Amino acid sequence: MNTTKLKLFLIDGNSYAYKAFYAVPHFKTSAGQPTNAIFGFARTLLKIIKDYKPDYLGVAFDRPEPTFRHKQYADYKKHRPKMPEELISQFPFLKEVTEGFDIPIFEMPGYEADDVVATLAKKAENLGLAVTIVSGDKDILQIVNSNTNVLSAHKEGFFYDEEKVKERFGVSPSSVPDILALMGDAADNIPGVAGIGEKTAMALIAQFGTIENLYENLDKVTKEKLVKTLTENKESAIISKKLALLVTDVPIEFDIEKAKLKDIDMQKILPVFKKLEFRKLIGELETIISALSISLPASVIPASNRSGILPDKSGSQTIIQELDVAVAVRKKLNNAPEINIALLDEDEGISPGRGKIGVIPVSNRSGILPDKSGIQEMFIFPHEFIPELKPIFENENIKKTGYDIKKLKLFLSRRGGFTRPSPVNPINLSGPLFDIMIAAHLLDYNIKQYLSSSPEVFHQEIFKLKNELEKALQEKDLTKLFNEVEMPLVDVLYNMEVNGIKIDTEVLKELSEFLEHNIIELNKEIYALAGEEFNVNSPKELSRILFEKLNLPKGKKIKTGHSTAVDVLEKLALNNELPAKILDYRGIMKLKSNYVDVLPKLMDKNTFKVHTSYRQTGTSTGRLSSAEPNLQTIPIKTQMGREVRKAFIPSEKNWIFISADYSQIELRFLAHISEDENLINAFKKDGDIHLRTAMEIFNLSADKVTSDMRRSAKIVNFGIIYGMSAYGLSKELNLSVGEAQNYIDNYFAKYSAVKTYISNTMEKVRKDGYVTTILGRRRYFPEINSYMKSIREFNERAAMNMPIQGSASDLIKLAMIKLDKEIKNFKARMLLQVHDELLFEVYAPESEKFKIVIKDIMETAMFLKVPIKVDIKSGKNWYDCK
Repeated sequence: MNTTKLKLFLIDGNSYAYKAFYAVPHFKTSAGQPTNAIFGFARTLLKIIKDYKPDYLGVAFDRPEPTFRHKQYADYKKHRPKMPEELISQFPFLKEVTEGFDIPIFEMPGYEADDVVATLAKKAENLGLAVTIVSGDKDILQIVNSNTNVLSAHKEGFFYDEEKVKERFGVSPSSVPDILALMGDAADNIPGVAGIGEKTAMALIAQFGTIENLYENLDKVTKEKLVKTLTENKESAIISKKLALLVTDVPIEFDIEKAKLKDIDMQKILPVFKKLEFRKLIGELETIISALSISLPASVIPASNRSGILPDKSGSQTIIQELDVAVAVRKKLNNAPEINIALLDEDEGISPGRGKIGVIPVSNRSGILPDKSGIQEMFIFPHEFIPELKPIFENENIKKTGYDIKKLKLFLSRRGGFTRPSPVNPINLSGPLFDIMIAAHLLDYNIKQYLSSSPEVFHQEIFKLKNELEKALQEKDLTKLFNEVEMPLVDVLYNMEVNGIKIDTEVLKELSEFLEHNIIELNKEIYALAGEEFNVNSPKELSRILFEKLNLPKGKKIKTGHSTAVDVLEKLALNNELPAKILDYRGIMKLKSNYVDVLPKLMDKNTFKVHTSYRQTGTSTGRLSSAEPNLQTIPIKTQMGREVRKAFIPSEKNWIFISADYSQIELRFLAHISEDENLINAFKKDGDIHLRTAMEIFNLSADKVTSDMRRSAKIVNFGIIYGMSAYGLSKELNLSVGEAQNYIDNYFAKYSAVKTYISNTMEKVRKDGYVTTILGRRRYFPEINSYMKSIREFNERAAMNMPIQGSASDLIKLAMIKLDKEIKNFKARMLLQVHDELLFEVYAPESEKFKIVIKDIMETAMFLKVPIKVDIKSGKNWYDCK
């Protein structure tokens, strides 16, 4: 390698992450976050910087999407073990550490890190740089040449140049793919030629140069058995070479100046290491800085140069400290067509009304930063100066970008710390809004890789993504979903969270006392059945009672003994009363501790309401999730659980609740998407779909179908949607696997287009790596071709269900947006969304008219080939809406 040239080091991040994960002991932070891969990776970066002093440095990572190789060969990497969860959780921090060193990250959907590295190496060669690739993969050796070498991840300080590659494989680097085409690569499931190992492959390529030349000259291969093997596996050899060849023209930008190795900024990397509890590495950092003669930065760089508004070039943040400065900045911001807004938490979280707001104006040739140097100037407004921004935030002509816009809106409206809009100077964030968090979620972008200990830096980094996100939304046909569904929904959810829902604490108090009495009585019954007193909440003690003392059939073995999980107890309860009582006990304990006793503590003491928080990015199907408290899991299956709903009441006198619930909506979407004529006709006739299915699978007339048969048919109907296997159905219905399979076969015989839909969906997801809803929402399935059967089958079930469940989620979101506009004409409020149900409170005299509006909007929010049906109910509390 030419050492007189400037040096670029390119690190295969995934290769080194795996190496570190298995080489370093399983460190964890005090909070339980695994850090062994991060620690080893960080030490590698430090070692490269210290020992080799590169002029330029970059890291490449794999993306989660399937690559072009998966499309060429469905079984590519099929037998590679699933990445351990402990390693998956460390990748955001690996990237955070990389960025903490100001090292650029390179990745490209559809390509592997090896391809990215090979492309960047080629580009660097053209710029006259000497390149070193840091990797442990064999296939990377194919790009070694007089200007590029490879630093091995497996041998300390060992470099592969052209001669070393020849020593290793007996051929020049460019022939490495040909060797892999014959010998295969178990790690990537490159098949190769059956029966040919490394030694034979090396000998054949040394003799013939390429596999193409080898196959043109098979008559020169002397071993008859080898000729037969090569002939029978020719197709496998050809596809294997395609898989092994690295791409050197990945369409990725490479700004060499961004890769220039900078001085280590202790203020940037130190908080990251402190968060990860890397005390030893912090000491090594100071030693390396000293060894490299890097001057330590000042411990504090003033955020403002007190020049009035703009700082000098030493910083990119201005903290507003005086009212006249706040006014001056606001006047300048008023000229910006677009601004970025960041909610900056205090260290202990946002105290009511005490958080800070950061504003970054987007350049519009008005003289406001960012200037030509590319600095993103953030103006930081402490809580007392935020009211000065009211005219800007409420200006509908100024575009606004933020991360979690709903949280921003709630904060700005709660000036003073209320759980509802403050009566004193609330701010209504309006105008064209763009939520980075939601856009990234739709695109499956990993925003968390930008997390750092500094919220200011986090926001400055993610705001740079806006143009990229907008372009990606357009390329993936998600712009309409984003602009017409997800962003309008922000305001709807904001209104619902502000509205809250009133609870009757007296009802909950009485229910708590009733449940406590039941728990005491159940304990007595359990002790009597067990023949002794024991800790019912202890799985270990319960395991002893059930499996040692009573000698009941044992379930799976776990650390504390044999499992006492719900599925185990349910099976035992069929023949023994004690497990049944344990299940009753657990159900009541969960009801009391999770809902009855908790809800009053979460209630706003001024309004007697609970204000849940809805998440638009909490699921991969598009369904909303609810938290703090989770009001989507209020029990409904048991009578005792339903009693909790009596505590949810309207907030005003002479108001009632209205519940609107989509009827069998997922089955209706199945009919629409599969275009199954029999299923479509069944819904058009508005008959009992479960009765009809029972008639088909049991081959009986309607009058012969029993209630148990209808129940079984209902399980089959919904089981089909969720990809239930014959084994799963047999457990659910207590049948043999053969009988369950017969039910499924009869179902598909009648609804054959449903079976075709499932087959087509599986074909699509294996090819593309994702499926979509009717509105284009995507969900990716990187493990769809996993060699592990359980993982592969889980992905298959989820992929089949996603277009159905995701489309149903999109439907109710559209309905919510339309209802939010219409509700302004009534004395009414939308309170809750629980999957397929919406709950409203309304002034009783207007309720009948409002029911008509609700039903009309919900049933016409989206066109399907089958009628959409909504069940409307009302009552004085949520329980009565049944």
